[in-house]
Amino acid sequence: MNKDGILKCSVGTRKNDNINQRNFLKNTVDSSENLLSEHDIQMLIDFANEFEASGYTEKKKIVKDSWNVAFLYKGKIYEMNWHINNSELLEKLVEKFVELSPISVDLHDWT
Repeated sequence: MNKDGILKCSVGTRKNDNINQRNFLKNTVDSSENLLSEHDIQMLIDFANEFEASGYTEKKKIVKDSWNVAFLYKGKIYEMNWHINNSELLEKLVEKFVELSPISVDLHDWT
């Protein structure tokens, strides 16, 4: 989400794992954006502030059969293994982004 409240979502192949890079995808398969309501913008900001205040410090680990979530907020990257180092606050934030995404997001796990 940018400072104007536009949520842009893209699917593609990463150049690297640095989500702080403006265009970290080397190619894009799908991309779309939408303008969020003031209510949704404030909800995301509130969730992000709550998460930031929680003091979460866990970093992602290389683990077989796991996938990672990375979140960039106020210049800081927060990373976690979704099924291992789960943070309820980050989970709530990610689920809201998925709900508001202008493209389909499939968060699933294999068993």
